[in-house]
Amino acid sequence: MLPRAFVLTCFAVLPIFLSACGGGSFGYRGADPDATSFFSGVGPVTPQQAAAWAVDPYNADNRFRGISLLSRAPFGGGPEYVALYRRALADGDATVRAAAVRGLAAHGTAGDVAGIVALLQGNTTVQLRWEIARALQRLHDPDHAIDPLLELMFEENEENLDVRINAARALGQYPQRRVLDALIAALRERDLGVNDAAKQSLVDLTGQDFGLDQSEWLAFADRTDNPFVRQQLYEYPIFWRGRLWYEWLLIWRRPPNEVASTPIGMPALVPEAE
Repeated sequence: MLPRAFVLTCFAVLPIFLSACGGGSFGYRGADPDATSFFSGVGPVTPQQAAAWAVDPYNADNRFRGISLLSRAPFGGGPEYVALYRRALADGDATVRAAAVRGLAAHGTAGDVAGIVALLQGNTTVQLRWEIARALQRLHDPDHAIDPLLELMFEENEENLDVRINAARALGQYPQRRVLDALIAALRERDLGVNDAAKQSLVDLTGQDFGLDQSEWLAFADRTDNPFVRQQLYEYPIFWRGRLWYEWLLIWRRPPNEVASTPIGMPALVPEAE
């Protein structure tokens, strides 16, 4: 059994340590909004404060923090907040626009896809493109999402591999021949992560699994009149992790894990006749 003095010392220095090494979207701009900080656990920001930050006209850091906090809150899907995320798509700061995209990915509708993909035409950052690709996994719109996703998946100068991987996985919800052909072509990309994501999307679309063997996928596509007859239910990838060591001590803290689901606006999967 640990000495009582040692245990008390650990709890005394824990807040100092966590506030120094923590971070997350509560603490600094550009952080992963899936991260958490110790500050958010012991001194929660009020909804009023978060809302004030979200519309701060003078400080983009505050707008990012406020929108990130609101979009993750239990009440973050309220109509007034969704309207706020939509307005923030036009923010002059790319990081704030990225936070707005994340808010709409969680609480928006398929009708938001057109506004989200329009951001790719402007001054983008890796973080913004990553959020857009992630959002398109969660919002279904074949009229506006497919072409941008194809461009993201094959973007040669994409410095962040995760953007291309997320785009490849998002395509797994669209049973169209041009999507099938593009995913088969992506099996030859030089990045294994893109290969794996494209393969998983092919499995979702066809119910077949030929691994990373492009020739087998091509042969299947050539001999099959309806390659999507065995289409599988598509569920978007989610964030999930186990508890960090200090979260076992702070029993009120929980990892910000997501629940898998189908994209908003995606029609129910009805098996087709073979």
